[in-house]
Amino acid sequence: MPKTQIAKPSAASTEKPPRRVFVNGLEMVASVGVFEFEHRYEQRIIVSLDLTVDDAYDGKSERLTDVVDYSELVRATEAIAHSGHFKLIETLAERFGVTLPVFADAPPTLPALFERFCADYATREFIVDGPVRLTFADTLALARRVAAGLAQRHGVRAGTRGGIAARNSASWIVAYMGVLMAGGVATLLNGWCSGPELAQCIALAECDLVLADPARLDRIAAAGTGAALVGFDHGDPATGLAAILGDGEPPAPAIGP
Repeated sequence: MPKTQIAKPSAASTEKPPRRVFVNGLEMVASVGVFEFEHRYEQRIIVSLDLTVDDAYDGKSERLTDVVDYSELVRATEAIAHSGHFKLIETLAERFGVTLPVFADAPPTLPALFERFCADYATREFIVDGPVRLTFADTLALARRVAAGLAQRHGVRAGTRGGIAARNSASWIVAYMGVLMAGGVATLLNGWCSGPELAQCIALAECDLVLADPARLDRIAAAGTGAALVGFDHGDPATGLAAILGDGEPPAPAIGP
């Protein structure tokens, strides 16, 4: 009788294997069909995904950061569905069969991302705006003050829609970060628009307040808007954003699963 050989496990075989995850019944809309009228209307579709994920989950952890981010997965799936018109539903289905990047330890929110990267690269130069030079730590400190000021002076809280109408600058970046860190929804307005166009955009986006530089502030004020207007200027953000800056720690809006 031949002798049975028992293979020893290799180093590779002791590693944690990828997990298989099923996501069923995602409802979304897509532009699908071969007929002319089907190009004009989106149709409701239901998507089910069969995924192989390599995350940090060990079967015991209760940390959200150890598992796949399902909200990001849904956003990525919707982005594919909205990426164009598909004549065949089969073609759209094949588009879903791609490898999507998943980060096991990704920050759960943009403010958390700001905090992490600004801590990791605190002393490095982050923003160059003419003579203005800001490190990651400088930028984060200013953004925290903007967030605190928006909450303290202007009532910004989770879900507040804060429009930003300005040219690109260091102040614009800090204002954008501050709106998000206060829990608001940063609503970016096209600085090239006329006053009436900006007013229409503000109304369509249902902005509660708008942060605007002098040129756009004048245009919006002349056109009229129901949103609160808060002015800021460019150059050194510590000066340009003085009307917004607050003190203390910014609010910490609750983040759901």
